[in-house]
Amino acid sequence: MGNLIETVVWEAGIPYFAADAILTGGPDCPDNIPIQALANRTAFLKKQIDDAVSGALTVMYANRLKTARNIAMTGDGSWNVNFDGNGNVTAAMTLANSGVVAGTYRSVTVDGKGRVTAGSNPTTLAGYGITDAQPLDSDLTALAALVTTGFYVNTGVGTVAARTLTAGTGISIANGDGVAGNPAITNTGVTSLTGTANQVNVSAATGGVTLSLPQAIHSGAKPSFAQVALAADPTSALDAATKQYVDNMAAGLEVKTSVRAATTANIVLSGTQTIDGVALVAGDRVLVKNQGTASQNGLYLVAAGAWTRTTDADAWGELVSAFVFVESGTTNADSGWVCTVDQGGTLGNTNITWTQFAGAGTVTAGTGLSVSGNQVSLAAGSNVLALHNLASTGMVVRTGAGTVAARTLTAGAGVTVTNGDGVAGNPTVALSASGVVAGTYPKVTVDTYGRVTAGSALAAADIPALDWSKITSGLPTTLAGYGITDALSALPAGIPLDWSGLTPPLWAVVRDGAALSRASYTSLYAALCPARNGTLTNGANTVTGLSTTLDMWVGMPVEGVGVPAGATVASITSNSAITLSANATATGVQSLRLFPFGYGNGGSATTFGVPDDRGLHTRAYDSGRGYEQSTLTANTTNASNVLAGITSTRGLYVGMPVSGAGIPASTTISEIVSAVSVKLSANATATASAVALTVTGRQVGAEGTDAIQNITGGVADTGTAVTSVTGAFQASTSGTGYWTGTSTGGADGFTFDASRVARTGPETQVKRRIYLPIITLGD
Repeated sequence: MGNLIETVVWEAGIPYFAADAILTGGPDCPDNIPIQALANRTAFLKKQIDDAVSGALTVMYANRLKTARNIAMTGDGSWNVNFDGNGNVTAAMTLANSGVVAGTYRSVTVDGKGRVTAGSNPTTLAGYGITDAQPLDSDLTALAALVTTGFYVNTGVGTVAARTLTAGTGISIANGDGVAGNPAITNTGVTSLTGTANQVNVSAATGGVTLSLPQAIHSGAKPSFAQVALAADPTSALDAATKQYVDNMAAGLEVKTSVRAATTANIVLSGTQTIDGVALVAGDRVLVKNQGTASQNGLYLVAAGAWTRTTDADAWGELVSAFVFVESGTTNADSGWVCTVDQGGTLGNTNITWTQFAGAGTVTAGTGLSVSGNQVSLAAGSNVLALHNLASTGMVVRTGAGTVAARTLTAGAGVTVTNGDGVAGNPTVALSASGVVAGTYPKVTVDTYGRVTAGSALAAADIPALDWSKITSGLPTTLAGYGITDALSALPAGIPLDWSGLTPPLWAVVRDGAALSRASYTSLYAALCPARNGTLTNGANTVTGLSTTLDMWVGMPVEGVGVPAGATVASITSNSAITLSANATATGVQSLRLFPFGYGNGGSATTFGVPDDRGLHTRAYDSGRGYEQSTLTANTTNASNVLAGITSTRGLYVGMPVSGAGIPASTTISEIVSAVSVKLSANATATASAVALTVTGRQVGAEGTDAIQNITGGVADTGTAVTSVTGAFQASTSGTGYWTGTSTGGADGFTFDASRVARTGPETQVKRRIYLPIITLGD
């Protein structure tokens, strides 16, 4: 009987057999159709239940949750209920305390969620942030108390009165108090005003006045005045013009209204500020001439916000030949400036420059100068005037205050001079020829001026016999300093040595498993932590293309581009591939840094470890020779190539020979799966727990324990004859005499242990000396 193949489908119906049906066997025969339909429905129901349990299927209808859930809200409020779906639940929400005491406030502060975070009851306009209202004072109080009609007049601090306009002589006033309407003032005195050649006649209701003038002022007259002050330059054809305006026109200048101050450096073109010592207010005109962006220069109006160009200089044509006078300033007061731009520029884009044209006190006498009116002269007794008056040729020397003289270089002993007075060219001073041919001499003779007058080779008598103690300075400190090129200047990094003291030398550290700084021990870091290329795949934990994995172990830290921080070797899958504990973040060949001794005891990602050889003997790397063997305890499973239950896989490597009970011949490790299991190149032939297997040749740097071989054996006897031997014993025959000893009868036996037997050689134990294990730094 076989099993039906179940299909996950809900059958529309279950067929039945007719009363006269003939049943036959077989998976596809009609006899099994009803059973197959039921089996398919069963598979369908099982799939639905499995999906509901795993979450793959959303259960759309349920009366109650299996486990009640707590739904809670935190943050600006707290609220929670337990809900199992059996019915609706409600609970009150408690808002978080805002820190504001409950009460009524006329001014509040709210946050972005509309919650009141502060409240106050101000008693002043400023408390409400009102800045455009008139504060209450005694004058306003007095005005509020005024009940009399008329014009309001402040008669003192906190006192007011109502006033009424009253008519004087020749004047009549209607609505003098302004209550019924605007006051109206009417002239009731002067009735007419007439003029003659040099008189003005005023007629009034009560009499007339005649004003006599010194000259005629009628429209046809030409009066003369000693001086007339005009308020502004002319703007119409028949306006009077000032002398200043006429002079400027003659000079080709376009005179602008004067400015309050002028800049001395780059400024921000906004807000009231102090320029050249002048505190400016809104509405003041300013000449801006020192901007870093020269196109911003020009005439501006000061404002509380952004400044604007003045209306008489807000077009390019108005700047051509423009002249402006500066009224005030520490530096620019009473100076005139001309804009030097040409026609054709664009305001805001083309650079604008201003040059000083005039100014009271512009020229002052400096050192050695005098100013008289418009004439600047050399001051009497000045060095410059003395130089001007010097008639002799030669180099000028100041011989005193306001006095100079001409000097000439002349040749002294051992030198020659050309152009000593400097007239024909630069003076040239040269040493006279000493008579010694140019060259290099070990031995020279010099004169009192330090010039070499003779040179020769060293003779034996010139070199004194000195020992090293006589040389007190200049001794070389390196091999190169002595010219030695065929000696080792320093031990390479990473050489393990034994040291006969408690403190290592400066060029080494102790091999004690310590965590060393990578930045401080760069050469040793490079020697102990090799860089090896490997191929990564983004999103995968595999590393392929490694040159070797013989020195790698599960748990070894690995770093490099594309390797997440803290990643280690998870498994070793071949001689050229591993897996990491985390997926790579890059694709391609990357340089990986390996840490055979980890980060060191208590180390981190900034350190590296050194071997811990304290108390250990060293042994040469076997490298396939087969001498170095050790025991590997593991669990084997028949027909499986997995060895499990290993205490640690550190020291094992892919290709390592493995032998022992249940292990086929020539078997090697094909993969290191984890820190406690490996795969073999062949399946085991038996199942056993904690079986002792033999592995040959551990990794370089691996630590292991070798068991001392104990020789044992046994002998069985009957009291008169040896019946059997085991272990270290061997009997060529059996019978009386092979063992002599006291026996009481029966079967006697004894064991043999080689450790109980004294050595026959001259030594009874291995002698040893303890050294400090060190490793060279190479720096």
